This record gives sequence, structure tokens and C-alpha cells, in this order.
Amino acid sequence: MNLWLDDLRPAPPGWTWAKDQAEFARLVRRHARALEAVDLDFYLTRGDSLECCDALLTACRDARRPLPRWATHSSSDHGNHQLRERLAAPEAELAAWLEEWGREEP
Repeated sequence: MNLWLDDLRPAPPGWTWAKDQAEFARLVRRHARALEAVDLDFYLTRGDSLECCDALLTACRDARRPLPRWATHSSSDHGNHQLRERLAAPEAELAAWLEEWGREEP
């Protein structure tokens, strides 16, 4: 599953469109094992998408899997930077945790 987060721009073909933080978090929890890629916008109608990064990290940790491929597509350089910072360091921590504990089923 490819998951696109944006409140205005429709998802490209082959992507599931989440229009807000709650929908994104719901889809991430439900499909954590099937996520192949996520692409995030920063500014949404009700705030930003930083909490979506947290939901993604939690879902992957709970599913004992690495983060899917991820990208940002915000028109804001500041927003793209914030999202990259929010995901990059925890991504390395998650990878180390998975290596230490193995990828056994929870």
C-alpha cells in the first residue's frame, strides 16, 4: 500500500489518499505491515503532519517492521525539513531495535 497525505492535492494513481491526520493514523494502524511507501504534505487544514510521523513510527514499531519508503511533498522547505527531521533519527533507532530483537512476529 502506498499512502499519500495531503488535504488538497489528490493522490497519484496507485496511492491511497488520506486527507487529514486522523485518517492517516487509522490507515497506518490498519495497514502497517502492507505499507510500501508514504508521502507526506506538511501543512494540513488542521495543523501540520508531525503527529502523522509519530503514528507511522508507532505503527511500524508495533508491527516490528522498518519504516516504509517515505518522502515529503510540501511546498514549504521548512515543512519538508521538519518532516525529514521527525522521521530520520527515529528511523535509525527503529532499524537498530529491529536488528537487536530480530524480525520475529509479535
